Amino acid sequence: MYFLIRLLSLFLSRRWGWMILGVVVAGIGVALGASSHQVKYQPITNGNFTPYVVEGGTDYLQTSDGSTYYVIKEADLSPHFDGNTVFGGGQKTFAILTRSDTENVDVQLTDGTHLLGTGYRVERIAQVNPATGQFMQIYSTAEYTQNPNGFYENDWAGGIGLIALGLLSFGLGLFAPRLFRNRRQKASAPAPVMVGNQGQAMPYQQANAYQQTPNPYMQPYAGPSQYPQYQQQYPPYPQQPGAYDPTQLAGSERNPPQQ
Repeated sequence: MYFLIRLLSLFLSRRWGWMILGVVVAGIGVALGASSHQVKYQPITNGNFTPYVVEGGTDYLQTSDGSTYYVIKEADLSPHFDGNTVFGGGQKTFAILTRSDTENVDVQLTDGTHLLGTGYRVERIAQVNPATGQFMQIYSTAEYTQNPNGFYENDWAGGIGLIALGLLSFGLGLFAPRLFRNRRQKASAPAPVMVGNQGQAMPYQQANAYQQTPNPYMQPYAGPSQYPQYQQQYPPYPQQPGAYDPTQLAGSERNPPQQ
């Protein structure tokens, strides 16, 4: 059991597991819907059978060859059906009407009897007077009372539900990893920092940290505290026109014109 639980856990923890599960469930839904069929009734003329009564549950009438069973759901019959009363008290004759479709019978009774074979669901059972052939008491299901000529059993309602469930499982296996990846990316993003009591978010906390750190190279320029005093020496202004010092002239103006 532990191995099966671990295997199922591993199977459901993988996206391919969900996809395979979806395909299987959808396939079962299609098979169930395709099993819809027309239900008819058939009379049982052979009255040689052995009854197995289950209190307040399901009774079984086994035929003489032991391979066929007529299944009676006591809660489905009206009026109230009591298997011990109906089948007890010696030899009795019954007229039975069953569904034409079959079901599997695999039941282990409390006394150790194992019932295994093919079953037919009983829709009506009547006790017959052997002398006159008249029905003494009739027990019928609501299914037979409402559809005495048979009916169409539509299983597409349950089939469509399984198909939808299978498509959902397949979709989870196909798209859920993307959703989980987006959630992980959002969860790994840095949380906003709340400042003061106003609840203002500061998403760029690190940038603000750099701005708050004083930068010695970004101080306002105050200028030098004291400029050096520079005095330029100029030559004395000549008193006589044309009296220039040759060293004060450059180029062709070194030699002043002769007067």
